[in-house]
Amino acid sequence: NDKNNEYHGIIDLLMIYDDHIDIIDYKLSNVDSPEYIRQLSIYKDYVKTKYDKKINVYLLSILKASITKLDV
Repeated sequence: NDKNNEYHGIIDLLMIYDDHIDIIDYKLSNVDSPEYIRQLSIYKDYVKTKYDKKINVYLLSILKASITKLDV
């Protein structure tokens, strides 16, 4: 919940290390949609409420075999 809004979602991969956290979201091909940035921003904001660590956010394109780090 965030200011009268309720969100539902599932983080594809959450990797917790001693000094940081990586959130990785899998997409089939296209990783350029603004909706993905919004989605991952929500995931990051939620994880921030649970952990006091640096959080990195990535989109992984399965078909293109590429990973993109987002600045959210």
